[in-house]
Amino acid sequence: MFFKFIISILILVLLIRKKLNLGIALIIDAIVIGLLFNIGLKKTALAIVGGAVSWQTLELTGILTLILFLENIMRKNLFLDKILNALKNLVGDYRIVAAMIPPFIGFLPSAGGALFSAPLVQEAVGKNRLSPERKAFINYWYRHIWEYMFPLYPAVILAARIIDVELSAFVKTMIPFTLIAVLLGIPFGFYNASKNYNDKQNNQFRIQHLKDFFIGISPILFVLIMFFAFGINLFISLFVTVVVLTVFFRYTLKDYKKLLIEAFSPKILVLVFGVMIFKNTLSVSGIVQRIPAAMMSIDIPVESMFFLLPFTIGALTGLSLASVATTFPILVSLLPEMDLSLMAFAYVSGFAGVMITPLHLCMIFSAEFFKARVNQIVVRVMIPEIILIAFAFLRTIS
Repeated sequence: MFFKFIISILILVLLIRKKLNLGIALIIDAIVIGLLFNIGLKKTALAIVGGAVSWQTLELTGILTLILFLENIMRKNLFLDKILNALKNLVGDYRIVAAMIPPFIGFLPSAGGALFSAPLVQEAVGKNRLSPERKAFINYWYRHIWEYMFPLYPAVILAARIIDVELSAFVKTMIPFTLIAVLLGIPFGFYNASKNYNDKQNNQFRIQHLKDFFIGISPILFVLIMFFAFGINLFISLFVTVVVLTVFFRYTLKDYKKLLIEAFSPKILVLVFGVMIFKNTLSVSGIVQRIPAAMMSIDIPVESMFFLLPFTIGALTGLSLASVATTFPILVSLLPEMDLSLMAFAYVSGFAGVMITPLHLCMIFSAEFFKARVNQIVVRVMIPEIILIAFAFLRTIS
Protein backbone atom coordinates (compact mmCIF):
# COMPACT_ATOMS: atom_id res chain seq x y z
CA MET A 1 0.00 0.00 0.00
CA PHE A 2 2.77 2.45 0.96
CA PHE A 3 4.61 1.85 -2.31
CA LYS A 4 1.50 2.62 -4.36
CA PHE A 5 0.76 5.67 -2.28
CA ILE A 6 4.31 6.99 -2.76
CA ILE A 7 3.92 6.52 -6.54
CA SER A 8 0.72 8.58 -6.51
CA ILE A 9 2.43 11.36 -4.52
CA LEU A 10 5.42 11.41 -6.89
CA ILE A 11 3.05 11.71 -9.88
CA LEU A 12 1.31 14.65 -8.20
CA VAL A 13 4.66 16.34 -7.52
CA LEU A 14 5.67 15.80 -11.17
CA LEU A 15 2.43 17.34 -12.43
CA ILE A 16 2.87 20.36 -10.17
CA ARG A 17 6.49 20.81 -11.29
CA LYS A 18 5.21 20.85 -14.87
CA LYS A 19 3.19 23.90 -13.74
CA LEU A 20 -0.14 22.24 -14.37
CA ASN A 21 -3.04 23.88 -12.55
CA LEU A 22 -3.06 22.29 -9.10
CA GLY A 23 -6.79 21.55 -9.23
CA ILE A 24 -6.43 19.68 -12.53
CA ALA A 25 -3.30 17.91 -11.22
CA LEU A 26 -5.25 16.68 -8.19
CA ILE A 27 -8.09 15.38 -10.36
CA ILE A 28 -5.61 13.50 -12.57
CA ASP A 29 -3.92 12.06 -9.47
CA ALA A 30 -7.31 11.03 -8.10
CA ILE A 31 -7.79 8.93 -11.25
CA VAL A 32 -4.28 7.48 -10.78
CA ILE A 33 -5.13 6.51 -7.19
CA GLY A 34 -8.32 4.82 -8.36
CA LEU A 35 -6.30 2.74 -10.84
CA LEU A 36 -3.43 1.95 -8.46
CA PHE A 37 -5.68 0.79 -5.67
CA ASN A 38 -7.94 -1.24 -7.97
CA ILE A 39 -11.19 0.32 -6.88
CA GLY A 40 -12.49 0.04 -10.45
CA LEU A 41 -13.37 2.59 -13.10
CA LYS A 42 -16.99 2.85 -11.98
CA LYS A 43 -16.10 3.41 -8.34
CA THR A 44 -13.37 5.90 -9.30
CA ALA A 45 -15.83 7.82 -11.49
CA LEU A 46 -18.40 7.84 -8.67
CA ALA A 47 -15.73 9.06 -6.24
CA ILE A 48 -14.84 11.92 -8.59
CA VAL A 49 -18.47 12.87 -9.18
CA GLY A 50 -19.24 12.46 -5.48
CA GLY A 51 -16.37 14.76 -4.54
CA ALA A 52 -17.47 17.35 -7.09
CA VAL A 53 -21.18 17.47 -6.19
CA SER A 54 -21.08 16.74 -2.45
CA TRP A 55 -22.87 19.20 -0.21
CA GLN A 56 -19.55 20.06 1.45
CA THR A 57 -18.00 20.97 -1.92
CA LEU A 58 -20.99 23.00 -3.08
CA GLU A 59 -21.26 24.85 0.22
CA LEU A 60 -17.54 25.62 0.23
CA THR A 61 -17.75 26.84 -3.37
CA GLY A 62 -20.65 29.09 -2.42
CA ILE A 63 -18.82 30.45 0.63
CA LEU A 64 -15.67 31.22 -1.35
CA THR A 65 -17.65 32.90 -4.12
CA LEU A 66 -19.50 35.06 -1.60
CA ILE A 67 -16.20 35.98 0.07
CA LEU A 68 -14.90 37.13 -3.30
CA PHE A 69 -18.09 39.15 -3.83
CA LEU A 70 -17.84 40.67 -0.34
CA GLU A 71 -14.17 41.58 -0.83
CA ASN A 72 -15.02 43.26 -4.15
CA ILE A 73 -17.88 45.27 -2.62
CA MET A 74 -15.75 46.33 0.36
CA ARG A 75 -12.86 47.34 -1.87
CA LYS A 76 -15.02 49.27 -4.33
CA ASN A 77 -16.80 51.13 -1.52
CA LEU A 78 -13.57 51.95 0.33
CA PHE A 79 -14.17 49.73 3.40
CA LEU A 80 -10.74 48.19 2.93
CA ASP A 81 -9.14 51.62 2.59
CA LYS A 82 -10.69 52.68 5.89
CA ILE A 83 -9.36 49.56 7.64
CA LEU A 84 -5.84 49.98 6.33
CA ASN A 85 -5.59 53.74 6.75
CA ALA A 86 -6.92 53.47 10.31
CA LEU A 87 -4.48 50.69 11.23
CA LYS A 88 -1.55 52.50 9.64
CA ASN A 89 -2.34 55.60 11.69
CA LEU A 90 -3.13 53.72 14.91
CA VAL A 91 -0.26 51.22 14.70
CA GLY A 92 2.26 52.93 12.45
CA ASP A 93 4.40 49.96 11.42
CA TYR A 94 3.23 48.24 8.22
CA ARG A 95 4.72 44.95 9.44
CA ILE A 96 2.45 44.88 12.49
CA VAL A 97 -0.53 45.87 10.33
CA ALA A 98 0.18 43.04 7.88
CA ALA A 99 0.44 40.55 10.76
CA MET A 100 -2.76 41.80 12.46
CA ILE A 101 -5.13 41.37 9.53
CA PRO A 102 -5.05 37.57 8.93
CA PRO A 103 -5.69 36.67 12.61
CA PHE A 104 -8.75 38.90 12.62
CA ILE A 105 -10.13 37.15 9.55
CA GLY A 106 -9.02 33.90 11.20
CA PHE A 107 -11.79 34.24 13.76
CA LEU A 108 -13.99 32.87 10.97
CA PRO A 109 -13.29 29.11 10.73
CA SER A 110 -13.64 29.12 6.95
CA ALA A 111 -11.33 27.77 4.26
CA GLY A 112 -11.76 31.08 2.45
CA GLY A 113 -10.31 33.25 5.21
CA ALA A 114 -6.87 33.42 3.62
CA LEU A 115 -8.49 34.48 0.38
CA PHE A 116 -10.18 37.39 2.14
CA SER A 117 -7.13 38.60 4.07
CA ALA A 118 -4.69 38.35 1.13
CA PRO A 119 -5.63 41.66 -0.58
CA LEU A 120 -5.53 43.42 2.79
CA VAL A 121 -2.04 42.07 3.48
CA GLN A 122 -0.98 43.17 -0.02
CA GLU A 123 -2.28 46.68 0.63
CA ALA A 124 -0.68 46.80 4.09
CA VAL A 125 2.73 45.83 2.70
CA GLY A 126 2.34 48.36 -0.10
CA LYS A 127 5.56 49.22 -1.91
CA ASN A 128 7.78 47.66 0.75
CA ARG A 129 9.94 45.04 -0.91
CA LEU A 130 8.76 41.70 0.40
CA SER A 131 8.94 38.67 -1.88
CA PRO A 132 5.69 36.99 -3.00
CA GLU A 133 6.62 33.96 -0.88
CA ARG A 134 7.11 36.07 2.23
CA LYS A 135 3.79 37.87 1.77
CA ALA A 136 2.06 34.53 1.19
CA PHE A 137 3.69 33.17 4.35
CA ILE A 138 2.53 36.14 6.44
CA ASN A 139 -1.02 35.76 5.17
CA TYR A 140 -1.05 31.97 5.56
CA TRP A 141 0.78 31.67 8.87
CA TYR A 142 -1.02 34.36 10.82
CA ARG A 143 -4.38 33.25 9.43
CA HIS A 144 -4.01 29.99 11.43
CA ILE A 145 -2.60 31.04 14.80
CA TRP A 146 -5.99 30.55 16.50
CA GLU A 147 -6.48 26.98 15.32
CA TYR A 148 -4.48 25.58 18.21
CA MET A 149 -6.80 26.91 20.91
CA PHE A 150 -9.76 28.99 19.71
CA PRO A 151 -12.74 27.21 21.34
CA LEU A 152 -15.06 27.67 18.36
CA TYR A 153 -12.86 25.76 15.90
CA PRO A 154 -14.40 22.30 15.32
CA ALA A 155 -11.08 20.43 15.71
CA VAL A 156 -10.47 21.98 19.14
CA ILE A 157 -13.98 21.09 20.31
CA LEU A 158 -13.75 17.53 18.97
CA ALA A 159 -10.29 16.95 20.48
CA ALA A 160 -11.53 17.93 23.94
CA ARG A 161 -14.56 15.65 23.60
CA ILE A 162 -12.59 12.61 22.42
CA ILE A 163 -10.01 12.82 25.22
CA ASP A 164 -12.84 13.58 27.66
CA VAL A 165 -11.54 16.78 29.26
CA GLU A 166 -13.18 20.15 29.80
CA LEU A 167 -12.90 22.35 26.73
CA SER A 168 -11.44 25.11 28.94
CA ALA A 169 -8.71 22.74 30.16
CA PHE A 170 -7.72 21.76 26.62
CA VAL A 171 -7.74 25.40 25.49
CA LYS A 172 -5.53 26.36 28.43
CA THR A 173 -3.06 23.62 27.45
CA MET A 174 -2.95 24.83 23.85
CA ILE A 175 -2.65 28.61 24.43
CA PRO A 176 1.19 28.55 24.53
CA PHE A 177 1.27 27.17 20.98
CA THR A 178 -0.69 30.14 19.65
CA LEU A 179 1.66 32.53 21.46
CA ILE A 180 4.74 30.75 20.10
CA ALA A 181 3.24 30.72 16.59
CA VAL A 182 2.83 34.51 16.78
CA LEU A 183 6.49 34.90 17.74
CA LEU A 184 7.76 32.40 15.15
CA GLY A 185 6.02 34.29 12.38
CA ILE A 186 8.19 37.35 13.03
CA PRO A 187 11.61 36.04 11.91
CA PHE A 188 10.22 33.93 9.08
CA GLY A 189 7.86 36.63 7.81
CA PHE A 190 9.67 39.86 8.57
CA TYR A 191 13.36 39.06 8.96
CA ASN A 192 15.43 41.85 7.42
CA ALA A 193 12.26 43.62 6.26
CA SER A 194 12.83 47.34 6.03
CA LYS A 195 11.32 49.48 8.74
CA ASN A 196 8.74 51.87 7.41
CA TYR A 197 6.82 53.66 10.11
CA ASN A 198 3.93 55.90 9.26
CA ASP A 199 4.98 59.50 9.83
CA LYS A 200 1.44 60.83 9.66
CA GLN A 201 0.32 59.59 13.07
CA ASN A 202 -1.64 62.22 14.93
CA ASN A 203 -3.04 61.50 18.39
CA GLN A 204 -5.66 64.20 17.89
CA PHE A 205 -7.38 62.04 15.29
CA ARG A 206 -7.07 58.64 17.01
CA ILE A 207 -10.80 58.55 17.80
CA GLN A 208 -11.61 59.26 14.15
CA HIS A 209 -9.23 56.49 13.08
CA LEU A 210 -10.95 54.08 15.49
CA LYS A 211 -14.34 55.05 14.03
CA ASP A 212 -13.02 54.51 10.51
CA PHE A 213 -11.63 51.13 11.53
CA PHE A 214 -14.95 49.90 12.91
CA ILE A 215 -16.83 51.30 9.92
CA GLY A 216 -14.38 49.47 7.65
CA ILE A 217 -14.70 46.12 9.41
CA SER A 218 -18.47 46.45 9.98
CA PRO A 219 -19.38 43.98 7.19
CA ILE A 220 -16.97 41.41 8.64
CA LEU A 221 -18.29 42.06 12.16
CA PHE A 222 -21.81 41.58 10.81
CA VAL A 223 -20.82 38.14 9.49
CA LEU A 224 -19.07 37.25 12.77
CA ILE A 225 -22.05 38.26 14.89
CA MET A 226 -24.50 36.25 12.78
CA PHE A 227 -22.18 33.23 12.75
CA PHE A 228 -21.06 33.18 16.39
CA ALA A 229 -23.77 35.00 18.35
CA PHE A 230 -26.78 33.62 16.48
CA GLY A 231 -25.35 30.38 15.09
CA ILE A 232 -26.35 31.22 11.53
CA ASN A 233 -24.72 29.13 8.81
CA LEU A 234 -21.63 30.86 7.35
CA PHE A 235 -22.97 30.71 3.78
CA ILE A 236 -26.22 32.36 4.85
CA SER A 237 -24.34 34.94 6.96
CA LEU A 238 -22.20 35.90 3.98
CA PHE A 239 -25.17 35.89 1.59
CA VAL A 240 -27.20 38.19 3.84
CA THR A 241 -24.23 40.54 4.25
CA VAL A 242 -23.65 40.73 0.48
CA VAL A 243 -27.34 41.37 -0.19
CA VAL A 244 -27.56 44.07 2.52
CA LEU A 245 -24.50 45.85 1.12
CA THR A 246 -25.67 45.74 -2.49
CA VAL A 247 -29.10 47.07 -1.46
CA PHE A 248 -27.52 49.78 0.71
CA PHE A 249 -25.30 50.92 -2.16
CA ARG A 250 -28.22 50.64 -4.61
CA TYR A 251 -26.67 48.13 -6.99
CA THR A 252 -28.36 47.99 -10.39
CA LEU A 253 -28.49 44.97 -12.67
CA LYS A 254 -25.47 46.41 -14.45
CA ASP A 255 -23.61 46.63 -11.12
CA TYR A 256 -24.49 43.00 -10.30
CA LYS A 257 -23.21 41.90 -13.68
CA LYS A 258 -19.98 43.81 -13.13
CA LEU A 259 -19.62 42.26 -9.66
CA LEU A 260 -20.02 38.78 -11.12
CA ILE A 261 -17.42 39.43 -13.83
CA GLU A 262 -14.86 41.07 -11.52
CA ALA A 263 -15.17 38.85 -8.44
CA PHE A 264 -15.99 35.40 -9.82
CA SER A 265 -12.83 33.27 -10.17
CA PRO A 266 -13.04 30.04 -12.22
CA LYS A 267 -9.41 29.23 -11.35
CA ILE A 268 -10.14 29.18 -7.63
CA LEU A 269 -13.22 27.03 -8.17
CA VAL A 270 -11.13 24.52 -10.15
CA LEU A 271 -8.73 24.38 -7.21
CA VAL A 272 -11.59 23.75 -4.78
CA PHE A 273 -13.11 21.00 -6.92
CA GLY A 274 -9.67 19.42 -7.42
CA VAL A 275 -8.95 19.31 -3.69
CA MET A 276 -12.39 17.96 -2.79
CA ILE A 277 -12.32 15.32 -5.55
CA PHE A 278 -8.84 14.20 -4.46
CA LYS A 279 -9.91 13.96 -0.81
CA ASN A 280 -13.04 11.98 -1.66
CA THR A 281 -11.06 9.57 -3.82
CA LEU A 282 -8.58 9.06 -0.96
CA SER A 283 -11.49 8.24 1.30
CA VAL A 284 -13.15 5.86 -1.18
CA SER A 285 -9.84 4.09 -1.87
CA GLY A 286 -9.48 3.46 1.86
CA ILE A 287 -6.03 5.03 2.15
CA VAL A 288 -6.94 7.39 4.98
CA GLN A 289 -8.71 4.64 6.91
CA ARG A 290 -6.02 1.99 6.33
CA ILE A 291 -2.90 4.02 7.10
CA PRO A 292 -3.47 4.13 10.89
CA ALA A 293 -3.98 0.34 11.00
CA ALA A 294 -0.92 -0.20 8.79
CA MET A 295 1.21 1.98 11.05
CA MET A 296 -0.06 0.20 14.14
CA SER A 297 1.14 -3.12 12.70
CA ILE A 298 4.72 -1.81 12.40
CA ASP A 299 6.94 -2.42 15.41
CA ILE A 300 7.75 1.19 16.32
CA PRO A 301 7.65 2.99 19.71
CA VAL A 302 4.17 3.91 20.87
CA GLU A 303 5.24 7.53 21.50
CA SER A 304 6.12 7.85 17.81
CA MET A 305 2.51 7.12 16.90
CA PHE A 306 1.45 10.37 18.55
CA PHE A 307 3.44 12.16 15.86
CA LEU A 308 3.20 9.85 12.85
CA LEU A 309 -0.53 9.14 12.84
CA PRO A 310 -1.93 12.68 13.16
CA PHE A 311 0.83 14.21 11.02
CA THR A 312 0.20 11.75 8.17
CA ILE A 313 -3.57 12.18 8.20
CA GLY A 314 -3.23 15.96 8.49
CA ALA A 315 -0.89 16.05 5.48
CA LEU A 316 -3.15 13.72 3.48
CA THR A 317 -6.34 15.67 4.09
CA GLY A 318 -5.28 19.25 4.82
CA LEU A 319 -7.90 19.27 7.58
CA SER A 320 -7.21 19.43 11.31
CA LEU A 321 -10.69 18.07 11.96
CA ALA A 322 -9.89 14.94 9.91
CA SER A 323 -6.61 14.47 11.77
CA VAL A 324 -8.34 14.65 15.15
CA ALA A 325 -11.39 12.58 14.18
CA THR A 326 -9.35 9.79 12.56
CA THR A 327 -6.44 9.42 14.98
CA PHE A 328 -7.43 10.66 18.44
CA PRO A 329 -9.72 7.69 19.24
CA ILE A 330 -6.80 5.35 18.40
CA LEU A 331 -4.24 7.38 20.36
CA VAL A 332 -6.44 7.64 23.45
CA SER A 333 -6.75 3.84 23.47
CA LEU A 334 -2.93 3.56 23.61
CA LEU A 335 -2.72 5.48 26.88
CA PRO A 336 -3.06 3.66 30.23
CA GLU A 337 -4.23 6.99 31.65
CA MET A 338 -4.95 10.39 30.15
CA ASP A 339 -1.85 12.45 29.35
CA LEU A 340 -2.97 15.90 28.20
CA SER A 341 0.53 17.00 27.20
CA LEU A 342 0.90 13.94 24.96
CA MET A 343 -2.45 14.60 23.31
CA ALA A 344 -1.41 18.23 22.81
CA PHE A 345 1.71 16.91 21.08
CA ALA A 346 -0.54 14.80 18.83
CA TYR A 347 -2.74 17.81 18.02
CA VAL A 348 0.27 19.99 17.16
CA SER A 349 1.74 17.20 15.03
CA GLY A 350 -1.51 16.79 13.13
CA PHE A 351 -1.83 20.52 12.57
CA ALA A 352 1.78 20.65 11.34
CA GLY A 353 0.79 18.12 8.67
CA VAL A 354 -2.20 20.30 7.79
CA MET A 355 -0.01 23.39 7.50
CA ILE A 356 2.70 21.94 5.23
CA THR A 357 0.48 20.14 2.73
CA PRO A 358 -0.40 21.75 -0.63
CA LEU A 359 -3.85 20.22 -0.12
CA HIS A 360 -4.55 23.00 2.36
CA LEU A 361 -6.80 25.44 0.50
CA CYS A 362 -5.47 28.47 2.37
CA MET A 363 -1.95 27.71 1.15
CA ILE A 364 -3.21 27.35 -2.41
CA PHE A 365 -5.16 30.61 -2.24
CA SER A 366 -2.23 32.51 -0.69
CA ALA A 367 0.17 31.21 -3.34
CA GLU A 368 -2.30 31.98 -6.11
CA PHE A 369 -2.99 35.54 -4.96
CA PHE A 370 0.63 36.55 -4.38
CA LYS A 371 1.95 34.57 -7.37
CA ALA A 372 4.22 32.69 -4.98
CA ARG A 373 5.82 29.27 -5.42
CA VAL A 374 4.04 26.66 -3.32
CA ASN A 375 7.24 24.70 -2.60
CA GLN A 376 8.87 27.84 -1.18
CA ILE A 377 5.88 28.46 1.08
CA VAL A 378 6.11 24.87 2.31
CA VAL A 379 9.80 25.33 3.17
CA ARG A 380 9.07 28.56 5.06
CA VAL A 381 6.25 26.93 7.00
CA MET A 382 8.12 23.71 7.72
CA ILE A 383 10.84 25.19 9.94
CA PRO A 384 8.57 26.95 12.47
CA GLU A 385 6.31 23.89 12.50
CA ILE A 386 9.30 21.71 13.44
CA ILE A 387 10.02 24.13 16.30
CA LEU A 388 6.40 23.90 17.49
CA ILE A 389 6.51 20.09 17.35
CA ALA A 390 9.79 20.07 19.28
CA PHE A 391 8.30 22.36 21.94
CA ALA A 392 5.22 20.14 22.23
CA PHE A 393 7.44 17.05 22.57
CA LEU A 394 9.60 18.65 25.26
CA ARG A 395 6.44 19.37 27.27
CA THR A 396 5.61 15.65 27.25
CA ILE A 397 8.92 14.70 28.88
CA SER A 398 9.25 17.64 31.26
